[in-house]
Amino acid sequence: MLFVKPDEMTTCESIGKFIYDSKTGAFFTRTLSSWAKILLFYCIFYACLAGMSVSLMYCFLHNYIEGSISPRWTLDESRIGTNPGLGYRPLSHNTEHHFTLLIVNTKFRTQIRYIKQLDEFLKPYNDLLGQQREICDFERMPKDRTLTSCSVDISQWDPCTAQHSYGYNQSAPCIFLKLNRIFDWVPDYYNSTDELPEDMPKSLKEHITQLSVTEPEKLNMAWVTCDGELPDDKEHIGKLKYLPDQGFPGYYYPYVNTEGYLSPLIALHFVRPTPGVIIKVECRLWAKNTVYDKKEGTASVKFQIFVE
Repeated sequence: MLFVKPDEMTTCESIGKFIYDSKTGAFFTRTLSSWAKILLFYCIFYACLAGMSVSLMYCFLHNYIEGSISPRWTLDESRIGTNPGLGYRPLSHNTEHHFTLLIVNTKFRTQIRYIKQLDEFLKPYNDLLGQQREICDFERMPKDRTLTSCSVDISQWDPCTAQHSYGYNQSAPCIFLKLNRIFDWVPDYYNSTDELPEDMPKSLKEHITQLSVTEPEKLNMAWVTCDGELPDDKEHIGKLKYLPDQGFPGYYYPYVNTEGYLSPLIALHFVRPTPGVIIKVECRLWAKNTVYDKKEGTASVKFQIFVE
């Protein structure tokens, strides 16, 4: 095959050929059929995009309820489900060992990290100005939960208060437990001692049994137990105090996204944990409509403390 050198063209001739090539009938390097195919492709492509946009907008407008404070899908219909998780504060600043390891010592720099974190976390509980909250108990519930919610008496956390540095200056730390919010969820209470599960700790069973006789109204509680995860941890964890109660009172539920709502908290006070030992702690939620799974960590929370 012989190579034939193309004729040399001026700039104007090159531009003219680019616009229209008389030999191939191409406009801007493409034939009419090629341009027609491209035009058809983009028409279909943008029509599909427009259709998807219209469909999504329709779904949004169909499910949007103007002025509503509640989600359309709740409980079993929602992705969150009906099995609330437990959380805790303060969170660890230690990334060298494990993010759940809380190192407690009398050094001011270490103390102040946890104290500041708890001060910030508990700020809404101290700021009561302009909030619609009622003093509640097991016999006094909010009249309209969409307008008012129950207040939280922080004085009942003593000595787990800012005035006592939450126990971190005395190597007797306080961990605050919270229940994750699920819209419209209400605990299914253990109102009868005959319903108590076999794996419930003996101490909690005895506590519930005693309340059933002395103060049966206080059985409307989502109970919590905390203990060492392993036998060695149980040995070193020491005495625990649950403040103000060993559970989340039922009068705080259901959560319905009320303005100013405060989640109930449990201040878990480690009175005298063994120093110099990493203690693995597991806290578990007890209600008939919660499902505990040790492997998956549902209805429970784990963390570690190390008191120097």
